[in-house]
Amino acid sequence: MKPIQQFSGKKWILEGILFGVFMYILNVFIFPLIGIGEWHSTKKIITALPIWLLGGLGYGYTMKMYYNRKNKK
Repeated sequence: MKPIQQFSGKKWILEGILFGVFMYILNVFIFPLIGIGEWHSTKKIITALPIWLLGGLGYGYTMKMYYNRKNKK
């Protein structure tokens, strides 16, 4: 079986940032627009960006560890 190269090297950082930005846009703009969430103040919108980016990096790193462990078996 060919190992997954998506999270090898430093690619996990880009994957994590993209995931964080996607989730930020989804939760801050899209959900309130379609009526699922509530609109936030400017302060909350600005504060949410670094939180989602850190969460995305956490996701990317977790996926890197998961696939590295899976590829070793």
